[in-house]
Amino acid sequence: MLSPSYRITIGDQRVDMGAEPLASTFVKINVRRDMAPLLDRFDLTVARVGALAPARGDDAVIALGFIGEDQEPVTVMTGVVDEVDAGPERVRIAGFGAGSLLSRSRTNQTFRDKSAGDILRELAASDNITVARTGQSEVLPYYVADARRSRFQHITELAYLSGFDLYADTDNALICEAFGNGQQVHPLSHGRDVLDYRVERTMAHANRVEAWGESPGSSAGAESWSWLAKDGAPQRGTAGSGDPLVLLEHSALRTAEAAQRAADAQLARLLNRRLRGYVTILGYPPVQLGDAIRLEDMPDDDLNATFQVRGLRHRIDKAAGFLTEVRFQSIGGTAT
Repeated sequence: MLSPSYRITIGDQRVDMGAEPLASTFVKINVRRDMAPLLDRFDLTVARVGALAPARGDDAVIALGFIGEDQEPVTVMTGVVDEVDAGPERVRIAGFGAGSLLSRSRTNQTFRDKSAGDILRELAASDNITVARTGQSEVLPYYVADARRSRFQHITELAYLSGFDLYADTDNALICEAFGNGQQVHPLSHGRDVLDYRVERTMAHANRVEAWGESPGSSAGAESWSWLAKDGAPQRGTAGSGDPLVLLEHSALRTAEAAQRAADAQLARLLNRRLRGYVTILGYPPVQLGDAIRLEDMPDDDLNATFQVRGLRHRIDKAAGFLTEVRFQSIGGTAT
């Protein structure tokens, strides 16, 4: 029988079950990681024994695994302690990833002739957040990041306009790039790996998207500012066909190329959300955001396919042991 193992570092203190199996003081471990606009979060409950003394602002690194496995526990999240709630018997420790810090930070900045990735890096650097990777996208002639919204909201918007996913890796560094086919594909078989599942099937909110930017756009040149175009159609981006229609308007879409990318991205998001859900499996730290899962032998025929990983929840407690919940959605959706 497999027994859960963990290595948790908070500040300069570490609890490592691999090194000291009898030093298990954590009663519950709950780690949630998600694609933006959701925030990564961890929630730990520890018995009030030993010398562990967490404080707000401490860095936290959580690694999970099983006792007896050849490999060391795998890091599932890095973040910062935000809450410490102490009682006579237990202490609850909660914290967040990079998105939380960016969501509390605001600015007033104007960016000229920069790509979404370049703007993201500048906004993140202001809060000392590392950016691991960004995808390539068109240069935006003009983008305003104002204090009405947080840096995190602006970064999320830039990712959406560019057709990118935005999330933090296990080192708490931001990744903003297109999904593609997944960094890694994890096969999961019903009855062997999948312990439980839930799926939601919905109609698409739209089959067609039109994206409009601020004139004059590419027909008069991205540097043209002093007039409004009589006809905005040349700067419009369109994706899909039929109804219903969704209109996407944003002042940063001043070229036909940027408008088309935004329209394609919005339609893909809408269509891919038509089939989504989650599977519960035995604790599996290797699966990451940016990966894909391939479901096999599922009772529902349409679930025997490859899906994008959109969220992860790792939890360890005395009752259920170590379980991982993988939230997924379809990929490569097309209008019907």
